[in-house]
Amino acid sequence: PRIGLAYSLNDKTVLRTGFGRYTNRQGVSDFVFAGGIPPLQQVASVSSGTADNPGSGSNGSYPQLSGDIDQNSPQPEAYIWNVSAEREVGFQTVVQVSYVGRHALHQQYGANINQLQPGTLTNPANKGIAVNALRPYAGYSAINLVEQGDTAFYQGLQVDMNRRFNHGLGFGTAYTF
Repeated sequence: PRIGLAYSLNDKTVLRTGFGRYTNRQGVSDFVFAGGIPPLQQVASVSSGTADNPGSGSNGSYPQLSGDIDQNSPQPEAYIWNVSAEREVGFQTVVQVSYVGRHALHQQYGANINQLQPGTLTNPANKGIAVNALRPYAGYSAINLVEQGDTAFYQGLQVDMNRRFNHGLGFGTAYTF
């Protein structure tokens, strides 16, 4: 739902305001494919190893488990608002000053839950061991989990000046702080 109001103070000045709430369905992310592993995922690869022991191969990044989206996460939503004043200042020129904002909740983020611990590769005891054999879930590379738990907040002051077309010429300029 969104609501907006406009009020003309006089023939040269208009005040506007608006507020809205937006929601989004949880869906397939660019970070993971729903299902994440065979047979739901269309492709699975093992590099220089065997299917019985995928970590026995070279230090490649396979097999890649794509991951999953946490189905218990709340749905993403955002609240958006604006307040503006617009005034005709003469010479067919209009100036508008606006305050705009957006507060986004439950935004999607991803994490690799199978990362190597810091210092794993520089530890002399691990020399020559396949990287995937050293991960928390041995034998697999990245296992990505997407959750909705991030927050974003934006506020901006916008100044906009436009000169209407006159004799085929018009111009506009804008600044956002």
